[in-house]
Amino acid sequence: MNPTKVYLEAKAYKEVQTPLILNYTQAIPFMTTETQQRQVKLQGPSGEMLILRGDSTIAMVIGNILEPFETSYRLYYDEPNFTHDFDKCIISEVRQVGVEILEKKATQSHFTEAFTLAITMAQRLCGDDIRIEVSHASGLTDVISKLVNGDSKKLELLMYYLNRKNTREAVKILSETTLGEMAQQLVETGLTTPRTLSACIADMATIDAFIPIYQWLLNLQKSIEPFLNCNNDNDTNSFIDINFDPAFIVDKPYYTGETFKIYDTKKHVTLITGGTYRFDAYDISGCGFSIVGGGTL
Repeated sequence: MNPTKVYLEAKAYKEVQTPLILNYTQAIPFMTTETQQRQVKLQGPSGEMLILRGDSTIAMVIGNILEPFETSYRLYYDEPNFTHDFDKCIISEVRQVGVEILEKKATQSHFTEAFTLAITMAQRLCGDDIRIEVSHASGLTDVISKLVNGDSKKLELLMYYLNRKNTREAVKILSETTLGEMAQQLVETGLTTPRTLSACIADMATIDAFIPIYQWLLNLQKSIEPFLNCNNDNDTNSFIDINFDPAFIVDKPYYTGETFKIYDTKKHVTLITGGTYRFDAYDISGCGFSIVGGGTL
């Protein structure tokens, strides 16, 4: 049996088969324009637009395989996903392993469980050749909105520049607000520069605008340290640096809360992406991640 499956089932995760096709119209609200363009589109027998499985999280939610929702689910999938390269006119199949924890309301403990499990799996695949980044989409949006006093036009521009780490233009916009001379410090210490949790926590503690993010980072550090500083169940976790990246590092609209990425620094590729999400239309919250290309642990 695949060692990945043995490991996940030992952690109480149950294997699922996600739908091969989705209702494309239903899936659109949960995908960015870029993600939509990567899907392999088909036409169903009744003329409806369908797509091959391109996003297993969406497939599980709108495919109704989670009904009835009476308890929490700890699920994993190990199956093909499909993408369409428009430039090269190539349809590609990639093996993907994914993990999901689904609840009526996801909690901090669920994120901690998924996050530390992802780190463990990344270490088993790559050893210490990994880089970890975390972010918080909704938390940062709230902070940034307050910085520009709710001015929607400035908020849109500022978000655009921050996502591209354009410090000069971001500072220019904030300088036009009541922040004035504080703008440079705000941008450089908390909005464009990825740094370790410890460094961010130390800096943000002195800036009132960042207290919500400071508190989140502090709680995150406390919750994950026990998993990173000791060996559990023969895992090979050792303490490693985790970086806070202010950019919204996962390109899926349903990831509205805490998010993370883990990079394979030896191959210079993204290995794992994940985070917390909410599907209001289906009253489902969750936390999960996927490993592109699978991997044998």
